[in-house]
Amino acid sequence: MSDGVVRDIPLAALEERYGRDVRQDVSELWLSQQLAASRTTLVCAVRHRGAQRIAGWVAALAEADGVARIAQGQLAAMAGLQRTSVCALLADLAGRGAVRVGRGKVAVHDRNLLLAESCGCAARLDRN
Repeated sequence: MSDGVVRDIPLAALEERYGRDVRQDVSELWLSQQLAASRTTLVCAVRHRGAQRIAGWVAALAEADGVARIAQGQLAAMAGLQRTSVCALLADLAGRGAVRVGRGKVAVHDRNLLLAESCGCAARLDRN
């Protein structure tokens, strides 16, 4: 857990304070976090429909202004779908008033609808 404050601590300072094993400990921690994220993404891809994954990614990627600055091709790669499928899924969400699609971005208009459509996996990844 974090208080949200990010500090850039040189690895040499950590080694000086905690010993040479800190480099391996930090590497192992990073690798375990990456493995957990990969496992969550894989399980999501197997268990949930593409529409749920896309809704989740858009909701998780939307910034404070409600805009997810991401191209449809990038969303497709993240969700393991073809870009044409993502285009159709976003068009469906846009038709129901949840989003508005623009070049390289997706504006969220109804976050509650988007979250209702989502499987929630992307939000769990975003918190970690």
